[in-house]
Amino acid sequence: MKALARLICAVAIPFQATATAAPHLELGPMLGHVGCDVAHVWIKASSAGEASLLISDNSDLASATTHQAEKLEAGHDFMSTLCAPSLSAGKRYFYAVALDGKIVTPRPYPSFTTAPPDGAPAHQRFAFTSCLGRTGSASAAAWGQMEANANADLILLLGDDHYADTTARDGQLSAYLSHRSVPAYRAISARTPSYNIWDDHDYGPNDSDGTAAGKEISLATFKDFWPNPSYGEPDNPGIYYRFSRGDIDFFMLDVRYHRSPDKMIDDGTKTMLGARQLAWLKAQLKASSAKVKVIASGSEWQRHSHADSWTSYPREREDLLDFISGEEITGILLLSGDRHFTGGYQIGGKFIEITSGPLGSKNFPTKNLPEMFFNQGEGKLYSVFDIDTTKSPPAVHLEVHRAGDGIVQKITLPWAAILGDEKLPTLPVETVPNKAPFQIPFGK
Repeated sequence: MKALARLICAVAIPFQATATAAPHLELGPMLGHVGCDVAHVWIKASSAGEASLLISDNSDLASATTHQAEKLEAGHDFMSTLCAPSLSAGKRYFYAVALDGKIVTPRPYPSFTTAPPDGAPAHQRFAFTSCLGRTGSASAAAWGQMEANANADLILLLGDDHYADTTARDGQLSAYLSHRSVPAYRAISARTPSYNIWDDHDYGPNDSDGTAAGKEISLATFKDFWPNPSYGEPDNPGIYYRFSRGDIDFFMLDVRYHRSPDKMIDDGTKTMLGARQLAWLKAQLKASSAKVKVIASGSEWQRHSHADSWTSYPREREDLLDFISGEEITGILLLSGDRHFTGGYQIGGKFIEITSGPLGSKNFPTKNLPEMFFNQGEGKLYSVFDIDTTKSPPAVHLEVHRAGDGIVQKITLPWAAILGDEKLPTLPVETVPNKAPFQIPFGK
């Protein structure tokens, strides 16, 4: 019996040591907002501890500055966003994460380049897409393509970044971790800033809106996972925010938290954004002096889409577009996701919209629609805008990338078309008697 007791004791020791082991890095580092003077870095550790961020302009982290000792807590599943302030614009920095004072980022250390000074002319490339699929493996090929070839300065994810279809934290946690674990995404997001908004599937159930039970839980989980520059306003919750890259301003919208039901009759109060967010957007657009203003929505803007889009909110959409025209706000580019194909529209012959995806979800190709000037419906897709505001007028090029094929379409958008002074040629549309284009069946 004594010999058996000694054996049990000997076996028990390793388990005790494992339970008290130092925290290690499970996921990340992932770059979030990188401005001209600040950088946000997201991490997830294995257990409680203290995280800090080391920043240096040397690849070996010589003379590194240590920023922000942040407690990692079980209530946030040991996730944290670390912040490095007081950086210089347009400069390359190397960085590493330390847990309990020990560097846990492997060599060679990743690096990032801060944004150009706000308002300064610059040449920027940004990738954007949506609809990542139900598991991380669904988008792995497209992330591999992007990681190898896109050469983007930043990445915009425009919703349906997972398909948990619930507001419950456990379900969302599992879905987020599946996508965050994809090796190619881990590689590209360690050196390229990622910015995110949600749509229905990563906010709650399919076609969900502001009435969704548990939306506060979705918001809290979103904040834990995405190191965006801000979230809504102090007295108006949500995920909307604004950021700048040189002479390009980005306005990232929340089209779910305050949204009225799609089928609600518009009595003058039906809304996609909510009154506060709409007022914020108008004020921000009016105050912007950037040459290019990118407005990103999870739902499609164009007038012939399906019911779960701006098609069901025409009063608010037209009010916003009329405001932009009336205030002579120029350089507008509209972005969207959700549709499981990639296409371009010129709304009313004036406003350019590009909808992009799917990165991993099943394709739902559509027939050509009114105001559409290109249509790509096959494969795992993402888009890249290449914008150079150092030229006069600014040069704007669009690339459509497909996993396995690389660039499948390149389009130069004349500045006059972006200003609404030149109409782009549209694709031929098949007419169906007694059937409006936006009623074409669609599923997700």
